[in-house]
Amino acid sequence: VASRDPRIAAVVSIASMAHPREMIGRTFRRYHAPRALVRTALRTIERTIGYRFDDFAPLHTITRTAAPVLVLHGLDDRTVPADDAVRLAEASPSATLRLVPGADHRSRSDPRPTKRPRNGRHRPTGPTSRSALQRSRTS
Repeated sequence: VASRDPRIAAVVSIASMAHPREMIGRTFRRYHAPRALVRTALRTIERTIGYRFDDFAPLHTITRTAAPVLVLHGLDDRTVPADDAVRLAEASPSATLRLVPGADHRSRSDPRPTKRPRNGRHRPTGPTSRSALQRSRTS
């Protein structure tokens, strides 16, 4: 909607996939589905819904969104990898990326990554770039 409606002032993307074709493909691969089956399923889904995945893939629509976009994603998300969030943020000059350590795809607690310093006050922390994401996975 935000890519088509200039009245949208801001967008928050939470645990979004970059592209539905990739998301569905990852799911099929997890179950070792034959490639021919995956291709057939993807084409069938597109025909059934009446749209090509490229028409509404967040990776493409974010590039047409004039409003600022906050991309939030948990680093422990095994449903949609955090790399999808990095790709979304990199696709839009108006996007801000916040990767949340310890959060998975269904986390419902405070979305702000926090670290409790000795004085007891919270302060936001967390990686915000691809290099930071890679560092966080190796530590």
